[in-house]
Amino acid sequence: MQQLGNTFLNNFYLLQLERLPNNSSPTAELRCELEPYMYEAGLDPDNIAKQPKVIVHGLMIYQVLDKRHLELDDLATGNFLLIFKYSGVIL
Repeated sequence: MQQLGNTFLNNFYLLQLERLPNNSSPTAELRCELEPYMYEAGLDPDNIAKQPKVIVHGLMIYQVLDKRHLELDDLATGNFLLIFKYSGVIL
């Protein structure tokens, strides 16, 4: 799976899963790509066919809230390091 910056989930796979109608089976590739993330987020991979939208929302919430909560807390309290890059020089 292609990683995009700090993003762990490729939007392509989430979009495919979100467009999947309820009670229809996802492709083997889609399931293989998302399964490790579902286990990490504590989601049941067997629900991918029954309730794909619940899986999508669960993965998004886990990635944004649970994995990034420290960064979000730092931003909220103002305790973060802001780095500027100007003409190739980090200030």
